Amino acid sequence: MKVARRKELAEEEEETRLRSLESVLMPAAKRHGHGGRRTRGALPRGDLIHLRKSPDYCRRDVKRGIPGTSGRVCNKTNDASRPDSCQVLCCGRGYNTQVVIHVEKCACKFHWCCYVTCKKCTTKTDVYTCK
Repeated sequence: MKVARRKELAEEEEETRLRSLESVLMPAAKRHGHGGRRTRGALPRGDLIHLRKSPDYCRRDVKRGIPGTSGRVCNKTNDASRPDSCQVLCCGRGYNTQVVIHVEKCACKFHWCCYVTCKKCTTKTDVYTCK
């Protein structure tokens, strides 16, 4: 595609985007010259206006640098309002459960002059990861 044509397409796209933004931001009466009478309420201050569709963060997209949520550790809870809950984070794909056994030293004691003895403590933890 020639450079001039690419530039023309980019300008058309920008013009369409601005028209779309204008229709959201500017009341209809002002756009069409109806003496300032509003036919649509103004947007509350602080509201977000989306000009483009958001990417799907659930799926991996190398081109955009989005890792997706597959393999992410999640929290198995019935509270779906938590952002780290498996229900929300896994985007409806479900999750895997893995039992992780962790062995570490515990109940350590220092014995006078020069040595320490410890017990080994084992803990089992369920780890949930998105499918």
